[in-house]
Amino acid sequence: QYTVRPARPLSGWPGPWRRSTTAPNRKERRVWTRRRSSTARSSNTMPLSSSRRGALVVALTASLSHNAATAFAPKVIVAEWRGCLMTNVSHKPTASDLIHETFAWAGTDEAKAAAGCGLFCENWDYFSDRCVAPRANCVVYPNGEAYGYVLSSSVAHPALYPSGTPIEAGKYVVIVGAASAVGTVVETPYDRRLADDGFDILNFGRGSGAPVLYLNDWSAIEPIFANAAAVVVNVMAIRSSENSFCTYEECTATQRMRAWEAADAATQEAMEAQSFNTSLAEHAELLRLIAESPLRRGPVPKRILLWHSICDPSRGCARPTDFPQWYTSAERVDRLKALDGWDLYLDANYALASDAKQFATVPIDKCDHYPGTDAAFFAGCARRNASVEATCPTSVLRNEAKVSEDACGLSCKYIRQNYYPIEKGHDICYAVLKPALETALAEYSS
Repeated sequence: QYTVRPARPLSGWPGPWRRSTTAPNRKERRVWTRRRSSTARSSNTMPLSSSRRGALVVALTASLSHNAATAFAPKVIVAEWRGCLMTNVSHKPTASDLIHETFAWAGTDEAKAAAGCGLFCENWDYFSDRCVAPRANCVVYPNGEAYGYVLSSSVAHPALYPSGTPIEAGKYVVIVGAASAVGTVVETPYDRRLADDGFDILNFGRGSGAPVLYLNDWSAIEPIFANAAAVVVNVMAIRSSENSFCTYEECTATQRMRAWEAADAATQEAMEAQSFNTSLAEHAELLRLIAESPLRRGPVPKRILLWHSICDPSRGCARPTDFPQWYTSAERVDRLKALDGWDLYLDANYALASDAKQFATVPIDKCDHYPGTDAAFFAGCARRNASVEATCPTSVLRNEAKVSEDACGLSCKYIRQNYYPIEKGHDICYAVLKPALETALAEYSS
């Protein structure tokens, strides 16, 4: 179904944000630098002279004044929650009606609002996994904006973030990335584990995510990104970024992968190289925008690159189809890591995990007993599961969910997913991220 046409040069390529009317004018950008103070410390334990005692008193007084000012400084509120809705009801039309009722936020695309499924109008596959991986839809309103931004997260629950809950600068962490950041087909993704430990997480993960998604929406999300304690960039596939054979206007990320599969070896190599250059340029621009935002009210957020993959980054992925696609060499990983702007790189690969190749099964049982659903009204999965025992790949459940309009599917009791990061991978992400985020939050408030 896919044919690859000859490459043609793109005006200004790479750099898809060239088309964005909301991108700030380069001449108007202001560069903010973080001032660091250092206090000389002496190991001298001898009694202080009167002059040194006086200097010490002045220093202590200044320190106490600074601490007092910090303690009583007004909070900087950058956004607020406008409510969350658990979507873990099995029957799709009913869930759609609930989402439409809750998330009819002003200023959004009328067609999407009328469809009633918010983010999942474009990411139906992740909505159809909701009986495997419990997830909420939430709306966040950045200050000064007339419209909201939809988050899909395993973290949020209606009781946790009621409408009007403020989001304070420096008190939260932003996550961006693709399906692996969302936690697709995982019972307990790493964002949920971090939230259970008390971290406030805003997960902006998107299916087939690429940095261009955040560049194109920058005017809406800037105050949230610029004032986070940390922005975690969960590694995204190269194939999600455009090339001259398959641009953003012409192809989705999936279609770009299909075009690559249909191409000859030389064209495949060219597509990979061009998309990789696009991805690097997009990452560099996102890192720069976060650091230079005039809306920032504190230190630059810690910008963390998280390698979340079954692939060992010292070797690259053995197959181009392994996630993140097209990172088939250590050289590509190293070039991403070498971009100016990263504060920290975390390796969370699970290539050596004992169950990495087994892809343990996940039960389809979360819709009829998760808080916020009504098992008496929604059929749920438990009743249906009493008559089936089959273990199916993720694609079977998704196809059945689309046909039946019921996220329980028709014939599967368990999913065996063979692509997305598994539970063990999320265990490792949680383990490496927790201390890094604790440090970021502490440094922001110090």
